[in-house]
Amino acid sequence: MMKKMALKIVKTILIIVVFKPVLSSFQDFIYLIPLFLTPLFMEGFPLPFDLNLPAEPDPAPDPAADPDVYHPLINDNDRRTELENQLRTNWLVRDVTTANNDTFDRLISTQVEIEKAVERTLLNEHYSAQSILEKRTSIRGLMFYPTGRALSLRTCNTYLAEIRDLGTQGSAPYRRIMQAIQSSHLLLDRTDGRLF
Repeated sequence: MMKKMALKIVKTILIIVVFKPVLSSFQDFIYLIPLFLTPLFMEGFPLPFDLNLPAEPDPAPDPAADPDVYHPLINDNDRRTELENQLRTNWLVRDVTTANNDTFDRLISTQVEIEKAVERTLLNEHYSAQSILEKRTSIRGLMFYPTGRALSLRTCNTYLAEIRDLGTQGSAPYRRIMQAIQSSHLLLDRTDGRLF
């Protein structure tokens, strides 16, 4: 009995030692505590790796994947149509009519610019393109409908100015997305193996 418990403790310590370099913060560690403690309570828990095998070499970088070249995940016409439909739906639900077509068009154009800047930064931060595409409605909700109502043209112009002056990472919409990711309200996969 003591021998089994000692073996489980050793396995748990090995798992912690192996995963510790992957963890980028204490918060990552906290989220993985159940994984670390699982071997103590499960009979016959297998190690998720073989200690006798050498580590796999890192894959060669893809020469086509140049971080300085941004390729939008969807074309501007499709993006604009999706944003228009989402805004019209929000305004219909809120029983608000469009003041005029010029304001509506400027608001959508501003949203397109903000979304593309945030998308580019998320890709540069190693978030998965597929994950960003799948969660784009949630991401748009965080950026343009944080209280459930559409933000005004003035607010969106302020966000666009923040992106130009402070960089995307310093802007309010990007910070809201990062807060949602860190609090696990928005789950985006990463391409670099990190959790956040």
